[in-house]
Amino acid sequence: MPTWHRLVIAGAASIASGDCNYLSMKFYLYDHSGNQLKSGSLSCGTAGVLYGMTLPAGNYTMLIAPPGPVTGTYGVQLFGGGASMASAALDGTPASVTTSTASQSVAVAFTVPASQAVTITGSSVITGDCKYASVKFSLYDRSGAQLKSGSLSCGAAGVLYGTTLAAGSYTVLVVPPGPVTGTYGVQVFGAAIPATAALDGTPKAVTTTVASQAAAVRFTVPSSQAVTLSGYSTIATGDCNYASVKFYLYDGSGNQVKSQSVSCGAAGVLYGATLAAGSYTVVIVPPGPVTVSRRAPASRR
Repeated sequence: MPTWHRLVIAGAASIASGDCNYLSMKFYLYDHSGNQLKSGSLSCGTAGVLYGMTLPAGNYTMLIAPPGPVTGTYGVQLFGGGASMASAALDGTPASVTTSTASQSVAVAFTVPASQAVTITGSSVITGDCKYASVKFSLYDRSGAQLKSGSLSCGAAGVLYGTTLAAGSYTVLVVPPGPVTGTYGVQVFGAAIPATAALDGTPKAVTTTVASQAAAVRFTVPSSQAVTLSGYSTIATGDCNYASVKFYLYDGSGNQVKSQSVSCGAAGVLYGATLAAGSYTVVIVPPGPVTVSRRAPASRR
C-alpha cells in the first residue's frame, strides 16, 4: 500500500512585464504519468491557496501557465499535515514568522492537549504594496482539512475566529495577497490564559512587549447575573493611525458574546450583559503594530 500525504498547495505570480488583461495565471498539477490531477488559478500579481488534496508518495509536477505575453516570477509552496515554521502556545504567546521572499506564505502550528474553546488572532506588518487586498489566515487540522478561514487588512491585527477544537495538532496557513514581504503573527488563546479578573471591579492589566500582540483576560461568573465590563489602553510604542483597540467577549464554548472598541489611549464602558454562570474571556486586540497596557475588569451591577 502506498503512503498517502495530505497537502495544501499555495501559489504566487508576480508580473514583471506585460499586461494580463484581467485574466488569471493557471496552475496545473500532474503526476509522474502525465495525468492532470488538479487545476487552479490566481489573478496576476497575487498569491493564494490553490488546493488541498491527499496524494500518494511519488513525483509530481506543477505546470504554471501565464494568460498571455507576460514575464514574471511564479512560485509554489507545499505544506504537509502539521507543517510549520513557528509554534504557538495556548496561553496567547505570540508566534511570528518574517519572510524575505515576496509572496511567501507561512505556517504556524499549535497543539490542543484536550478538547477546548480557542480564540485565534492574527497580525501582519508588511513591506510592499498590498493594493487594498488582505492577508488570508486558514486553519487546518492534522489531516490537512480546512476548518476555518479569515482575513485581515495588511498591516492590521484582529480576531480571526473562535471555535471549539478536539485534542490534536493544527496549523494556521498565512498567505499574503501578492508580492510583499512581512512579519506575520498568530496567537492562540485557550484554557491556559494566565490573567484573571475578579467581579469586584479590580482592574486587571496586561502589558505587551511585541508589536501587534493581542492579550486576554479571563473571569468567572459563579451564578447568573448582570455584569458591566470596562476597558482601557495605554499605548507605549507605535501609532494607532486613528484606529481603535477591540475588546471581544467569549463564553466557555468559544462563542463570541459581545464586541466593542475603545480609542487608543482612552478608557470606557465596553458592554453590560446578563451572563450565565461559567467562564468567560475578553480578548483584546490592538489595531496594528503597537504595544500597550490594557485592562478589562468585570464588575457586578
